[in-house]
Amino acid sequence: MRIIIEKDALQELIQIKWYIEQDSEFYANKTINEINKRIHNLLLFPEMGKVVNTRET
Repeated sequence: MRIIIEKDALQELIQIKWYIEQDSEFYANKTINEINKRIHNLLLFPEMGKVVNTRET
């Protein structure tokens, strides 16, 4: 199984980190690490959550 993270999603993660860093670099890193951990969990538990089709046809 592969997880593909769209370019827009990566850009949003960067923006989230930057926003939180304005108050705390520690919590910015902690938040991003937690998001990455949850993304990784998809490899371990691929049936968790639900499929969302965001591509326009």
